[in-house]
Amino acid sequence: MNLACTRAGHRLAATAALIAAAVLAVVTAHPAAAEDSFRIETYNGGCLEIADASTHNGAPLQQYRCLGTDNQLFTAEDTGDGDGSVRIKTFAGKCLEVLDSDPSVDDTIVQGDCDSRYSFQEFQIHDLGDGEVAIEVNHLFLTVEEGHGEFLAPVVLHGPSSPGHQVFTLVN
Repeated sequence: MNLACTRAGHRLAATAALIAAAVLAVVTAHPAAAEDSFRIETYNGGCLEIADASTHNGAPLQQYRCLGTDNQLFTAEDTGDGDGSVRIKTFAGKCLEVLDSDPSVDDTIVQGDCDSRYSFQEFQIHDLGDGEVAIEVNHLFLTVEEGHGEFLAPVVLHGPSSPGHQVFTLVN
């Protein structure tokens, strides 16, 4: 009987350890909780964020004051394509993507469900030196749109014509 109790105890302990590992994996998989999360700071001291801290598909990426809130945190995940492209994940566990699946000038950047089949979720982060980067998708660059005041500016795609508005800093 003692042997049966010991076996049952070991099975219970093993089951508890598996459940704890699964819960830990789910908790650490949340992008906002990840140690490698970062803010994307803009040329004028703002931060990129998901508007209104929305967790819904189609919520736009915008520039706002840096507040240190979860909706201003992102992680990058290698796409595995071998070309250095990444998926940029939001605090909601979604991926940044181009609103239109065929990226073109002035398209808005939003969040949506991550899917490895979507090339419009694959970004190239180009090192410009001095800690600055440009973020590209389909030969177009993330751009903080001009004419919206200092903050609450949408992020859209443009060619390499607005260099100041296309320069970002990734901050841990």
